[in-house]
Amino acid sequence: MKTIAIRTDGSQSYGMGHVQNALTLAAYLKRYDDFSIYFVMIFPEGMEKVRQHGYDTETLRNDDLKELLQVLKRRKTDLLITDLLEIKEDYSEDLQKANIKSVCCDILGRSRLKADLLFNRTVIEKRWENYDRNSKTKFFLGTRYVVLKPEYGLICSQTRNISQTAKNVLITMGGGDEFNITTRVVRILKGFPDLSLTVVLGSAFADEDTLREAVKGTSIKIIKDVPSLAKLFLENDIVIGAGGSTLYELACTGTPALIIPMNDHQVENAEAFAAKGSVISTRIHSEATDKEIGESFIKIADNSVLRKMMSNKGKKITDGKGAERVAEIIQRFASSEENV
Repeated sequence: MKTIAIRTDGSQSYGMGHVQNALTLAAYLKRYDDFSIYFVMIFPEGMEKVRQHGYDTETLRNDDLKELLQVLKRRKTDLLITDLLEIKEDYSEDLQKANIKSVCCDILGRSRLKADLLFNRTVIEKRWENYDRNSKTKFFLGTRYVVLKPEYGLICSQTRNISQTAKNVLITMGGGDEFNITTRVVRILKGFPDLSLTVVLGSAFADEDTLREAVKGTSIKIIKDVPSLAKLFLENDIVIGAGGSTLYELACTGTPALIIPMNDHQVENAEAFAAKGSVISTRIHSEATDKEIGESFIKIADNSVLRKMMSNKGKKITDGKGAERVAEIIQRFASSEENV
């Protein structure tokens, strides 16, 4: 039995995308009987979500390398998987000395950890340019390695039906929605006639009272922390979301979407998907006006031909089977006696 540690995190400000990706990958790895998996985390919001899925957790007081290494050694860890926004120092030699193999799931291309294996699913190829290709790391780059739940692979191969009239609209701004963009969008759209609005709140959303006040007297539905968005994507004509990992889920399900980015790297993500034709994006939330959001929504809602094109182009971005590929590669690597 091999012991795998997954170092990830999630909170209202950090978001919950990394935790969700890590949980999905862990579920695939659990299909192999030879792995025991635990998580190493800092933030309580992310830790609570992981524990709800039945995994053991170790708590770090802060992002301290020495403390992390102590945990890994105490738990007799064979393999460390990291899924974080960035890793600021290379501790691969410390891992090697402890006979711990390493896998890095990166997004921004900023990880300094020279892991044995590195996966970067991003559509933004310029983010790969800073990697040290002379290192011992084996790289797996591109959307073939997007980690999504199993249902996305099934949906991606199916033709998406696009309605002539866009009536059903889903608002999902991620696990935390630090800036409460959800309530802002509700206030913009609730005056639109003939719309059926559904709001999904993530597990780290902290301003529900304000949202409840905004929807008072309307028929807007609020759903909390759903296990999978795939079914909801298929039930709605348009999704309004942020610029994180949800972009890949939207693409895979062929769902036309309006993206309101929360930070600079989400702006990059949204622009890349917009360039591929699968979404329309506003400016970053702090610069996007209510008028811009409303007009961008109308542009999508009033044009079924555009929505069909967005749907078709999204399905070309990823096939939804990346998690299976990543898990299989990790399983072979973890079970072998050799490093790479």
